[in-house]
Formats: sequence, structure tokens, C-alpha cells
Amino acid sequence: MNCLVIGMNPTIDRTIRLKEKLHSGNIYNAVNVREDIGGSGINAATVMARFGEDVKYIGFVGGERGQKVRKKLREEGIQAMLVETESQTGVCTRLIDCEGNAMRIDEPGGPIKNAEFNAFMDIVNREISTDIPQFALLCGSLPQGVDIIRLKKIIRRLNHGNVKVIADLPGELLCEICEGRECKPFMMKPNISELYKLYEKERDTDKDMVKKMTGLTEEDFHTGGTAERFVRRLFNKYGINILCTLDSDGSYYVSDSVEIETKTLEVPEVYRAYGAGDVFLGCFLYACDGYFSEIPQLEYAIKAATSAAVVYVSKIADGLPMASEMGKYMHKLKPKVKPKEKGRRRRKKRTATRTIKKKEAESAHEESAKEEKTEE
Repeated sequence: MNCLVIGMNPTIDRTIRLKEKLHSGNIYNAVNVREDIGGSGINAATVMARFGEDVKYIGFVGGERGQKVRKKLREEGIQAMLVETESQTGVCTRLIDCEGNAMRIDEPGGPIKNAEFNAFMDIVNREISTDIPQFALLCGSLPQGVDIIRLKKIIRRLNHGNVKVIADLPGELLCEICEGRECKPFMMKPNISELYKLYEKERDTDKDMVKKMTGLTEEDFHTGGTAERFVRRLFNKYGINILCTLDSDGSYYVSDSVEIETKTLEVPEVYRAYGAGDVFLGCFLYACDGYFSEIPQLEYAIKAATSAAVVYVSKIADGLPMASEMGKYMHKLKPKVKPKEKGRRRRKKRTATRTIKKKEAESAHEESAKEEKTEE
């Protein structure tokens, strides 16, 4: 499997554990400080590389922190195609108190200059032209200087090159790329917080789509199958495969052929407050091996991904999950697999297509006009 990972905003991840509870204005002594090379793209790429996949990584790096990113990718055997920037690579700091409550502080990378972004696009164009990847994983936040117009330009170029785009992006960015035919991904992977942002957007713009689901809070998405119902509605409207991670509630996958609901396993103690979703997605893509329409393969991939995430968050020592560690959890998972009736799905798809066809055409026209104006 040939995979291209695009992670434009790699970071240095610092985790600081405290023995007291977090309160505003207090001074704390750190019990443990841990530093990792991270960012969603690097985490997912590392998982796939350690399982033996051929992975290429494209991104921006800068300064001394950027050299650490280069070293990490080299050590993992990942072919890195990096654009050197004048600005420093970002830092993500997480504080975890004695009760497991976490606070996150992001110092984003960038700003990315025009010449640096153009060099980045040259790499993307070269990779698509010379060795078409089976899919491209586009993940993580955007550095300063890369806006939604530039993000859509990247997705549009990948789609034109017949590359399946897997989008693991912040909720506000997923909201922007759902509509528009040319910049729509093949699959997206929101977590439950990002799913709620999608709900807020649909609540404000499409009353029919969220009929009988108004007035919900983010907490409501953790109970009563609310998240699963909304994922189904998103799929029926946009036709994008969706793999949603639901924190401690497991995951939910929906595509043209199947719906798979998986409850996760209880974790006795959490040692990492970040990266589980990246490990989940990386392992899912590895185990799926590109067979997104094969139900047994999808079920196996989700069981493997769930087991990998459980091992990752509960593992004290450094390092990502190994196959031997995942094996003791996989047999305990019992996903609920619901194959779809193809005829019924086709009727729904035709209806959804008629509903949004005009909106997509208008959106594509507006995107092209904005892009031309920006380049001028």
C-alpha cells in the first residue's frame, strides 16, 4: 500500500503531569515531564511505518524544533519531503492533574510564506505525477499562513489526481470542506467534539437535516445514540465515508455498504492524554489495506485500530503499540456490523445528489473565484 501523509503542522508535544488538581492562579511542581515529536500526521505515519507500510510524509518544518522532526522521521524510516520555513515548528503543551483532567496550550507553527507554500505544492504535484498514492491522509491543524482556500486547493489537486483523500482535520475545517464537489474528501475522521462542530454548522444552515435534533449540547452526543444518528445523516447528505471516534464510547463507521458500531474496552489507567485518535486512524488504514468496500476487512481494521488505541493510552513505556500487545484485546471486541441494502442506499444517494447539486456547483464556482483572486 502506497500512502502519502500530509501533516502541515508537526509539533513538539510536551506532557506535564501534576500531583495536584488544576486551579487558576496556583503554582505547581511537575511530577513528570515528557517530550515527544508529534502532530497528527507524524503520529499516524509512524504507526503505519512501524507496521511495514511504504509511507511518505510532506510538511513544513523550521528551526531547531524542525530538526528534531527531521530526525524522528528519519529514525522511523519514513521518506520525508519537508519544506524548510523561516519560522519555528510549533509546540503543544498538555498539563494533566492528579484527577486526569487535562489542559492544552498550542503554540502553532508558521507563518508560512507564499514561496514556502508554492514549494509545498510543487512536492504534492510531483508525487501525484510520478507515483500515484493509493490514498492521501490529510491531517492536523493548519499553520499560520495556510487558510481554507489553500486547504481546498490541496484537496482539489489530490482529487484531480485520482487520490482518495482521508481528512482528519479540526471540526471547523471539516465544516468547510464537506460541501463543494471538487474539494470533498473520500473519508473524514472527526472525533466527538469535531462532530459536534459539524452539528452546529448544520443546525444553523440546514434545518431539515437536523430535524428532531435541535437544541442538543455536546454532552448529548455521548448518550442515547445521538452521535450515531447524526453521522448517518451527514453521510446521507454528503456521501462522504465517516469514521468517528467517540472517546471512551468507542467508534462509529458509516459508508455506502455498511455501518459498524464498536464499543471500546475499559482502560485501567491513562498515561497519555493525546495521540490515541492518530494511532487509531493509522492502524485502521494499515489494517484496511485500501479495501474500503470489503466488510470483513473493515471490521477487522476497526478491531485492530481500537486495540491499538487502548494499548497506546495505557502503555507506560515509550513506543507505539506492537501487534503482540494488540492481540490480547482484539478478541474481546464485538463490533455491531449492519450491511446496507444497496438499492435503498442508491435511492437516498440520488435524492441527496439532487438536493445539493446546485449548492455544490455554486460552491465550486466561488472557490475558483477566490483562489484566482488570491493568486493575483
